[in-house]
Amino acid sequence: MLLATEPFVPLARSQSESYGLPDARLAVIEHPLGAISGLEVEARADAVIDDVLRLLVG
Repeated sequence: MLLATEPFVPLARSQSESYGLPDARLAVIEHPLGAISGLEVEARADAVIDDVLRLLVG
């Protein structure tokens, strides 16, 4: 499973394909993650946790 911020989705897809994993599961988190507080990072992670769990077990 991959986790990427919005601007890096095409790169994540390209890299997964180049490694032979064209159908790799991808969760997308709000950009950016740099230059924000730890609490903001946690809030963004909380926003996608259901998607991540679904992709891991679904």
